[in-house]
Amino acid sequence: MPSGRYRPDRKTHMQIRSDLFPTSPGGSVWDGAADVAGVVTERAGLAREALIAAIVEETAGKLKYLDDHYLHIAERERLYKGPDRDEYFMPMTEAETIAEEGRKAVDRVVAKWTSHAALSPEVAAKRAAMTYRASGADRTLFDACDLKDRSLLDPRFGATLTLRFLISGDEHIGGWAREHGFDITPGSQEERFFLTELAPAVLRESGEALVRFGRFAFVGAPENVTDPRLLINTFVWDPDADGRPLSRRDTSPEVVAARQRFRWQFWKRIVHECIHTREHPRFAAARLGTAFDIPLAEGFCEFFTKMVIDEVLATPETYRAGVEESGAAPGRGPDPNIYGPTPYAYKQEYAPMAQRVENLVGPLSVEELAAVFFQGHVELIGLSPRGVELAPLPDGMRGSVTVPEGVTTVEELAERTGVARGTLLEANPGVEADDLPPRMNVPGWWEHMLLVLPDGTRESPAQIAAQHGVTEQALRAANPGLRWNELPDGFPVLVRQA
Repeated sequence: MPSGRYRPDRKTHMQIRSDLFPTSPGGSVWDGAADVAGVVTERAGLAREALIAAIVEETAGKLKYLDDHYLHIAERERLYKGPDRDEYFMPMTEAETIAEEGRKAVDRVVAKWTSHAALSPEVAAKRAAMTYRASGADRTLFDACDLKDRSLLDPRFGATLTLRFLISGDEHIGGWAREHGFDITPGSQEERFFLTELAPAVLRESGEALVRFGRFAFVGAPENVTDPRLLINTFVWDPDADGRPLSRRDTSPEVVAARQRFRWQFWKRIVHECIHTREHPRFAAARLGTAFDIPLAEGFCEFFTKMVIDEVLATPETYRAGVEESGAAPGRGPDPNIYGPTPYAYKQEYAPMAQRVENLVGPLSVEELAAVFFQGHVELIGLSPRGVELAPLPDGMRGSVTVPEGVTTVEELAERTGVARGTLLEANPGVEADDLPPRMNVPGWWEHMLLVLPDGTRESPAQIAAQHGVTEQALRAANPGLRWNELPDGFPVLVRQA
């Protein structure tokens, strides 16, 4: 049975803030911000110069390290442009097969949450029809190395977007931003500064390196949860040997096993990117309204990526024929160690963000985190649909419910809920029997905040009941007289524990 879903009280709110919305070491306000009159003071100007210098230096150092010690980006570019490209890059047809296995795995594992989410007809139709295809007019897979393919996707897939991701997600580059309280919130003066001063300065120093990194080591999808298109990198490399290139023509057992490891690594990357396309539009809208857009998107996505991968790799035989090279069908393949470490370890670039989400398991249940990401119930992490921080409930009231309209006494509430009068008074010390406050603790009950999308799409009683593991009949009985099609967004619906 799913656990209850509760809005955070003050204690839980502080835990959520500490993990998902941490205050920068330099404070929560950018030290380079203009004053209320729009003037950049001398002190703020010096802070801006220091931030630019730090990010320019750190980005150049990071890209050089990746090239020299791990990703070998210059080598990838040389091989791609040379006569032996086909020897070191996987054909898109093979990428399509592996990608489809990733999509099927995601949908099998997360369907218990996504199948009960309220989505607009347009979004629901697009997701139902989604497949990964590497050719045709409706293709959804594109080659990150191919400049023509890149031009067919969102034009923001360039060096500036790559830099923005590094600032938001890289431990060292992002560390300097946090030191200055610098967060690139859409529409903020930080974003304007990033686009007009910071990014141009970095591109002057490391523009070519960022472009190469984007083409030969970066994957991504448009920032639109209704768009299944994906830019992928098909360079074949050994995940266990410092990223060395792997020849597709080499038939030695060692190299064949390494290529199988690569293909499972590729599958895992697809799982991560596919989960992005299952993000609820309300969660996307809320995170965009915060200063933690990318950490929230990548943190939740990688958290659920681990869940999918660990479940699949417990019994991987179903997927082997689609992921591995031909001839490695179930029962005839190489050592199972090709699947990679189990349990799955968060990818380095996402690990700090995913760990912050994982840290909330305890204060919140996995079901609540899934409701946030897949079903759009952002109130469970203290956010409004626009990403504005909500006031928490008082301590001790996390499991409370809104007293139904027309209920004014403890006796009436006991009759309505079936909870004994004495139990209600014990759960709500200091409450007068004939003078109920707006909220009460009602053991065995919780409330669900109804979700209504901007286009008018709303959660149905059947969806709400399924989200909580109760029957629709029981949900309707707990909420007599409601006109479900007229209720506003955020209306509190009572749910009786099954």
